[in-house]
Amino acid sequence: MSFQNRYIDENLIRYYFDNNKPLKVLFKNDTLVLEDKTSSLVYELYCDGVSDEEIQKIINNQLKNMED
Repeated sequence: MSFQNRYIDENLIRYYFDNNKPLKVLFKNDTLVLEDKTSSLVYELYCDGVSDEEIQKIINNQLKNMED
């Protein structure tokens, strides 16, 4: 048996959001490597039971505020 590793970053999360893929599929692995602050925040929100739609809104607002 081997572990399934998944490297997650902001770009991969955006891909899932843009293609209407559920986060539960993204986070369904033995090992997750969260490569940036955005992916860590998304995973934390996901574990807290926040819906995918709400997570997407939070991330979009956060990125918008960073641009200002």
